[in-house]
Amino acid sequence: LVLNKVEKYNTTEGLLDRKENIYSDRDEILFHPNNQYLSFDFSLLDYGQMNDVSYAWQIDGVNDLWTYQTENRLKLYSLPYGTHVLKIKGRSAKYGWSSDILQRVISVTKPFYLTWWFLTISILSLAGLVIWYFDRRNKKLRDAKKSLEREVKSATSKILKDKLLIEEQAEELRALDKAKTTFFTNINHELRTPLTLIMGPLENILSKNKKIEADLQNTLKVSLSN
Repeated sequence: LVLNKVEKYNTTEGLLDRKENIYSDRDEILFHPNNQYLSFDFSLLDYGQMNDVSYAWQIDGVNDLWTYQTENRLKLYSLPYGTHVLKIKGRSAKYGWSSDILQRVISVTKPFYLTWWFLTISILSLAGLVIWYFDRRNKKLRDAKKSLEREVKSATSKILKDKLLIEEQAEELRALDKAKTTFFTNINHELRTPLTLIMGPLENILSKNKKIEADLQNTLKVSLSN
């Protein structure tokens, strides 16, 4: 039982990588994430009855049961990450299963986004992004706090100025009221004496002189009432 050909199709570059009779039992066949499929061509060297040959294959850790087929080609499309051993055996109608089992090691590499270095860079980048976000957020909060403090300080200063202005105006109003009260008190005092000196004689004249002419009496009454 011999391995004739191994093919890998690269989906990124659209190329078919074909290698013939170069893999030994100990050589690893690399299967990368950009490979769409991996195919094997093999033959059981039974030249007498080629049409009656059948094959079976198995991959350790992937499928524990043998898969039987008559075609001498095996195409693998997806395998889990890690190292696997592909086993192939052939069966001729005359001699039965071959005594040797064809084995090849297949190493399925992880995509770059699952490698340790990419995960490390991603974690560090995410940590840096989180730190940057919180630092930016804290800076905005500090700036907002400073702005609010400035507004509060400005408003407080305005309130104090308004308070002082109101107190000054209240003091001016109290002084004005006091001046007004003093003025009216003085006027009342100043006018009371002369008015009394005027009203007394008028009342005396009106009460004692009954013979005063009517016109003069009315004039005196008007003067007294006013």
